[in-house]
Amino acid sequence: MQMLALTLSGLLLALSLAGCASVTLVSSQTATGITPKPYTALLVVGLSEASETRQTFEEIFANELRKRGIRAVPSYTVPALKERASREALAEAVRLHHADAVLMTRFLSVKNKRDTKTGYVMTDRGVDVVDYYDYYGNYWEGVGNYASFDAKPVDEIISSVTSVEITLFDAATGARIWSGISEESHAERLISTTQELAGLVLNALAQQGFISPK
Repeated sequence: MQMLALTLSGLLLALSLAGCASVTLVSSQTATGITPKPYTALLVVGLSEASETRQTFEEIFANELRKRGIRAVPSYTVPALKERASREALAEAVRLHHADAVLMTRFLSVKNKRDTKTGYVMTDRGVDVVDYYDYYGNYWEGVGNYASFDAKPVDEIISSVTSVEITLFDAATGARIWSGISEESHAERLISTTQELAGLVLNALAQQGFISPK
């Protein structure tokens, strides 16, 4: 089975929501030559070095799959898959849990929209000292009696969009059979965004005939 490296710093940093409708599935593609068939048992793998992010993704996707009558196993619950797994360990987990498909996700990119404005940057700060008493008194009154600023361009991030790839693999062949790309804006609510993403992905898989509809 083709193994995807279990690397991702900060996704699913990525799977987050501020406000409503911040998650979109911008692509949904079935591999060429594939005849869709319904899968009934999935191993769910979140490719993230952040354990909290990985567990959130896997638990929410697995729970949504179970609601559709599909057996789903979060990979973090498999001892051999708690850390970065070998090809053999992943294949053995698929076999032991009788999974007929593997659902994986990985971080693609973060695109920041920036705006440059004129701002003020502190260039100096200190205390005016005339004699030892000024020095002594300023210690108790707090340092920072004077400060100077220069007007300079300031680069400000005004929006951010994170792209995530979700891929379904056939367990018997290891082949990629479906993939989708999501885009999420903002980075504040991991749980609600993952729930929104799971709904979009599972609806797309159901429409393609890879899982049963609700």
